[in-house]
Amino acid sequence: ALLNDKSSQVRLQTLYYLADNSIQYYDIILKLTSDLSASIRDLTRYLLKTRELNFREIYRGRIQGNDNKAGSILGLAEVGTNDDLDLLKTLIEDEDKMTRLACLIGIQKLDVQQAKVLALKLFTDESNKIRKRCIEILSRTWDQEVMLETERLYASADAILKKMILILYSTVGGWDVLGLLIN
Repeated sequence: ALLNDKSSQVRLQTLYYLADNSIQYYDIILKLTSDLSASIRDLTRYLLKTRELNFREIYRGRIQGNDNKAGSILGLAEVGTNDDLDLLKTLIEDEDKMTRLACLIGIQKLDVQQAKVLALKLFTDESNKIRKRCIEILSRTWDQEVMLETERLYASADAILKKMILILYSTVGGWDVLGLLIN
């Protein structure tokens, strides 16, 4: 019951308790490798390291089977390679917003330039969490391309999107942004 708690701290402390008996709780620990919490995924992989499991294949199988999809996507991004980008790019169009967010985070971990391109596309997504992640990605990859695209978006944006673009501008700061605001 504690491993299904809403709080990741409760799940993490329970997992530390189970660590001493990790052989008995193998199935439970293996299931938690797809938890939404990064610290839990990391600890479970550590506890299972002696088993010589191919976590990349485990995550890919779970993603294909819709088993803890968002957690599996995040786990794949942690242990995967650039070869996994194609899978994540196909899933970014998913109707589930948690899946789209996990894909965006995963792509950011594997290839920040591709994440920038996708963040520019997803900047108009209806999910506030996705838009906030887009702001984070675009502020870290701020360049001429991002500046021009956000300026174009701002011209035809609704109030919510204008607010998000202004948040991006305030995050980035600098003379370039000031020039955009003056126009």
